[in-house]
Amino acid sequence: MNLNLLGRAELLGDNCQPISLPTKKVMLLLAMLAMNPDGLNRSYLVEAIWANSHHEAGRTSLRNALAALRKVLPPKSVLATDNLITLVADTVSVSKMDDEYTGEFMPGFTEIWVLDQRIQIRTDAVRQRIEMARNSDDEVALRLIEQACIIDPLDQPAAEFRVQLLERLGNSPGAAKVANSFHSRVLRELGVVVNIETPTIATETNPLTVTCDWLVEHNPEEAASFLVSTRSSWMAMSGKIALDCHQRVLDAYLIETPTRSMVSAQRLYLKWIVGEFDSCQTETKHAFSIALANQEVEAASILGTALSFGYLSQGNFREAIHHCKVIRQLAARFSSELDQVRADRHLAIIEQHLAKDGLWENRIRLASTAVEESGSPQEIAQQNLAISVVHLRDGKLDEATLCIAQARRFFEAINGRRMVGFCMLTQAMIQEEVGDYVQAMKTVDDIKAMGTDVIGHSLAAACDDITARLHGKIGDLDYSAEAVARGTILRRQFGSTASIYEINQLNPTRRLLKEQLTEQDLRAAYARAKQASAANIP
Repeated sequence: MNLNLLGRAELLGDNCQPISLPTKKVMLLLAMLAMNPDGLNRSYLVEAIWANSHHEAGRTSLRNALAALRKVLPPKSVLATDNLITLVADTVSVSKMDDEYTGEFMPGFTEIWVLDQRIQIRTDAVRQRIEMARNSDDEVALRLIEQACIIDPLDQPAAEFRVQLLERLGNSPGAAKVANSFHSRVLRELGVVVNIETPTIATETNPLTVTCDWLVEHNPEEAASFLVSTRSSWMAMSGKIALDCHQRVLDAYLIETPTRSMVSAQRLYLKWIVGEFDSCQTETKHAFSIALANQEVEAASILGTALSFGYLSQGNFREAIHHCKVIRQLAARFSSELDQVRADRHLAIIEQHLAKDGLWENRIRLASTAVEESGSPQEIAQQNLAISVVHLRDGKLDEATLCIAQARRFFEAINGRRMVGFCMLTQAMIQEEVGDYVQAMKTVDDIKAMGTDVIGHSLAAACDDITARLHGKIGDLDYSAEAVARGTILRRQFGSTASIYEINQLNPTRRLLKEQLTEQDLRAAYARAKQASAANIP
């Protein structure tokens, strides 16, 4: 028997004729068993396939589905114990998915397990073709990349490679057409603006910066409105690029209006992102007071959030919590449910860094329903990133992996590299949790390679912390000590301090280093870190 899961889920007999299964749940059970030859736990199957059923009802449904499978499969094909269910090897042959991608994985199925497999198989198919294209001549490479773009029209690396190949082959008009088509599709389907960076058309096809520059020159008031209406995209991208655009708009649009106040608030928030909170703290506090007095709720929310995270980075935890609560009260009085959810998420992040376990996780869980029902694509991505950390803490690694993959996919689509960095950090933590320290180290190195200007100093310091933990776990104590020192030095450079959560995460490593290394070793590690830090300062 052959099980085809791409393009259409169907079981084919030896004569290639379709074999009917009574329900989609039975097909899903067969697919899960066929793709997991070592077997699956009963409880896992119940939770994955009958998630909305009571546990006992789910177990009954599983027994009924197994009985239905046994009617169509050869005798003794399904082995079951009290805990484990296994499909005997070679009972069903699953069609290959590596070389031939003939359609979406199990279309029409919406269970989390299917979505997870669908994303992974589609991503693998695209990445395989990109890798093959890199090792082929340009014309063959173009055919492979066109296949990749058909498999996933929203994959930005594939779209960028396709544009680059068209340029190399002398088809600049075709390259521009592909780039613009990709921009339009992402904007239409995800509601966001993206940028394809290539040597010859990067400037022409960067809709955010090009549109902003044109409006500043021709209509500064409209430029301010544009920045406000596309706020989420600016907040996810490289802080310094966004900050520069906001400053140009403020310099050109001098009339005091609520819209200009919003642009100013966004600018101050961006200054926190790039590590300049100390230099603008007084200005931010003053602007926050004015926004509160004028009941400019959105501006006050942005400014209050900047103050909260700024105070958190300084170790002033009481003020951080206070400003988060003020934002929450504002949202409850004047704003929509989604604004309240956003305020709750910010408060949860502060509570997490204050090690208020139980509180922050519950806030994130409660936010999920509202965001799923009426959130924008970017809001859903932000929530997926937040809930993935909760899943990781709860030990639900599959759910965490799925959520982080969905979030990262969105942020990559809008070129939100800073948020991609946060997604990758969570991926590294998942890899660390399962003991894949080598892959976790590679993921962290990939984040740091993006540069502090892109990811921000707080994420860069967090990368140093996890690097120290990982190298401590594999016994590379000298490098672990150096990483601890790098994180400390980086925070000092930006006038910040580690949060209680970050301190608690790093304390076991610090104790290990203190026990295993001499004072001279620790001082030498600090000196190396300081020298490396000095070399990286422009």
